[in-house]
Amino acid sequence: MREIKFRAWNLTENRFLTTEELIYRIEVEAKRQLRLDNSLISLNGKPDPSDEIIFQQYTGLKDKNGVEIYEGDYLWSTGSHRGIVVFEEGRFFVSVWNIKKDIHESDEVVGNIFEGVDK
Repeated sequence: MREIKFRAWNLTENRFLTTEELIYRIEVEAKRQLRLDNSLISLNGKPDPSDEIIFQQYTGLKDKNGVEIYEGDYLWSTGSHRGIVVFEEGRFFVSVWNIKKDIHESDEVVGNIFEGVDK
């Protein structure tokens, strides 16, 4: 069975949050909110913090260097093409020029949609 994990990109701070930071923010914000007439209202008047966080799911796969592959990662795919990892139709693919290809262990993570390409 595949491990279910996520990573979280903070749009305001332009960085990935650690698990500890994410849990803390969720717990703190939950304490600030009230339920009134079935609608969620924040006591501090700020929008729900989840509006500024984008979650990306782990594919359950690692690249040729042992790096975990997440949705939104850029991969150098078999055949020397750079593609982006997407989740569609209930599974993960590498999208290269709008053509969906399977992810292979020989692929390499070279960046992601938020931080750009390393190579």
